[in-house]
Order: sequence, then C-alpha cells, then structure tokens
Amino acid sequence: MRIVYLSDYPFAFAFGGKEVQMLSYYEYINNNLSEQFTISKLDFWDKDFLKDIDVLHLFGYGNWYFDLLVPLKSKNSNIKVVISPTFYFDKIFFMQIKSFMSKFTKGLNFYKYKKNIFSLSDAIIVNSLSEKKQLITLFGKSLEPKIEVVYNSLEKEFFRVPTNPNCFLERYDIKPGYLLSISFQDERKNSINLIKAFLSVYDKINTPLVLIGSQRFQSKELNDEFSRLVNSNKDKITQIEYINRSSETDYIKSAIYNCKAHVLVSFVETPGLANLEALAFNKPILVGMCDPVQEYFKDNAIYCYPGSLKSIEEGILKISLLEDKKEYSSYVEVNFTLNKAIDKLTSVYKSV
Repeated sequence: MRIVYLSDYPFAFAFGGKEVQMLSYYEYINNNLSEQFTISKLDFWDKDFLKDIDVLHLFGYGNWYFDLLVPLKSKNSNIKVVISPTFYFDKIFFMQIKSFMSKFTKGLNFYKYKKNIFSLSDAIIVNSLSEKKQLITLFGKSLEPKIEVVYNSLEKEFFRVPTNPNCFLERYDIKPGYLLSISFQDERKNSINLIKAFLSVYDKINTPLVLIGSQRFQSKELNDEFSRLVNSNKDKITQIEYINRSSETDYIKSAIYNCKAHVLVSFVETPGLANLEALAFNKPILVGMCDPVQEYFKDNAIYCYPGSLKSIEEGILKISLLEDKKEYSSYVEVNFTLNKAIDKLTSVYKSV
C-alpha cells in the first residue's frame, strides 16, 4: 500500500505536535512495516507524484486542502483520503453559533471549507474522544462513521535516559531542578500568563523557569510584552528558541530528565506531546484544564484554570513544592505508546 503524507506546514508556518506525530508515523512504518506499507512525503514539484498511490493522508485542516481534494477526487477516484485535522476549540458555544450562521452566507467560509474537506475524506482520525464529539457537534452526525480515535503517543525508545543525561545542562550552562515548559510561546499556549504567575510566586519557590520554544504570537503587542518579561528577568527565566527533535532528541530528553516539573497552562491542548514526554520520565505536570487534557491525564496531572492568574500561581506553587514521587511512566507506557497507535492507524488505512 503506497501512502503519501501532506501537512499544512510550512504554509501554516507552525511546526508543532501534529508534524512531530506525522514524522513519527512516517519513520515507524517505513522502518518496521515496509513489507505492507510505503510512506512518502508529498513532493510538490513532481506533478506525477500522486499517480498510483492508494492513500493521501492529510495532517491539519487548511482551507486549501479543499482546492486540492476536489480535482484529485474527480480525476483519481480510487485514491482514498485520510485526514488528521487536530481540530479542537475551547469556546464550543460560540463555534456552534458561527457554524449555524455560516449556513446563511454565500460562498465558501471557514465552516463550509471544513465541512467539504471532511465530506471528501474517506476517514477522519482524531486524537481524542473530545475532538470526535466536537466534530460531530459542529459538522453533523454524518461524520461519525468516518471518525476513528488514535491517541497521540511516544516511541518506547523515548523512555530511555540519554547516554549523557546532563548534555542539556552542559550545553546551556543550566543547573538541574528548574521548571520546564516545552512549547511555542503564543496566545493559545498562555505563555504570558505563565510568566506573570511564575514571577509572582518566584520568591516562594526560588526555582528558575526554562522555556524551550520560539515565539508565535498573532499580536505584535503581546509578542513584545513576552520578550520584555523574559529579557528583564534573565536571572529567573531562560528561553531556548529551538531544539531539533529529530537530530537532538537526547537534548530534549536531558532537559526533561533534569527538570523538577513540566508546566504547560494552555487554553487548549490535545494533549501536548511534551506533557506525555514529561510523564514518561516520571516528572509531574501542571496543565491547563480542558476536556482532551483531562481525557488523557486523568489524575496524573495537576490542573489549573488557564484564564485565572491566581489558579496558575496556585498550580505552580503546588507542583514546585510537590514531594511525592509518583510513578507516571507506566501509565504512559500502557496507554500511549507508538506501536499501539500504529496498529490503529494502519487498520484505518486497510479499512479505506
């Protein structure tokens, strides 16, 4: 079975969790299941690249997918389309109103594009039951037979301590025992509130904060505010803009291995791969409360309300002063390892 992968990166610029998951699928299947499947990344410059393929698997939900799928389906009806949209919003009530109102507008709009893309797809892979429920709520029950849940996952290799567990500390001249946050820095990730809450309790915890991830704010004002907060508190906050997950995995693992806890107080996550990675190293996590995150982590996380500075402050205090050593890695290994996700994924490919 020949399968082609296409992500909305770089057209959406953000290289995040869905791209990391896509590449992990790509590498695992080609390395372990090559007798049954061949995965390729779409070559935009080869006009014949989509000839003789069985499945096109899309990651993301860019409107331009519609302009790709309409001629593709009309010309190559045998090609099956699978989409992993990672489509989840926290303010569902307002989304429902906008979805309803879109029916009365002429031409294509955000919701009509998405509905048409989903109708042209043969299978829809979501990473939580919460995402499945929201898709059905917004786009209709006709989607339900197409939807399969494949949870985000980690390779078993990730659970192993790197050969040099201190390589991150040595490269960046950082002492162990910090709070760590691996993510883009932007509005959805609630980056500014995280820093404000951290600074307000710093005197009580006396623990530095290490941020790994570049800035992706939609607002220049917020981008500048974030930079100001970081630059004026360099004795307390270290920002490392980028570490390549593919070629420098050991540095990511070393960063997690040497932290006290991982903090990601986003308004929405599904569920944040870095959270899973932290649990794989038995590190406690502080997360923003939302349905997919609670579905994944249950009682294996400390939760806060992302819209409340006080709640974030309380969460930082709680996780910084936490003494109990809980075994989290076994929970992740039982529920969220890549081989299990691949079994479900490949069954979807076979079914279409």
